[in-house]
Amino acid sequence: MAVVEGRPEKDSDLIVSTLTENAKMQVYVTAEGDGKEAITRYHLLRSNGHYSLLELDLETGRKNQIRVQMEPIGHPIAGDYKYGAETDPARRLMLHARRLFFIHPTTGEELRFETRVPDAFVSLAK
Repeated sequence: MAVVEGRPEKDSDLIVSTLTENAKMQVYVTAEGDGKEAITRYHLLRSNGHYSLLELDLETGRKNQIRVQMEPIGHPIAGDYKYGAETDPARRLMLHARRLFFIHPTTGEELRFETRVPDAFVSLAK
């Protein structure tokens, strides 16, 4: 889940890009080179025009993937000055892992964790 600045043109979309990291350890979108493919789907849940609440699904898991991919489409994560945000309405990065699923490396058991969307996220995009 993320609150982004502005309202994306599309209510849902697939973002596919190539990400790479520079010597200063900042990840960015690149057109060429030794980057890795990053795939993110988003769906708009609500928007007031200034902020939008998005549900994001990662098909790949790259470093800072969501943060990096939202900036070039003109909708950085609120509170994310490193990746283009102009505002910080909640005095935090407005990115939240609502669901996490993974296979335990030792037991092989699938582990699932879910939390609710923070109230600040919902109220900001009303």
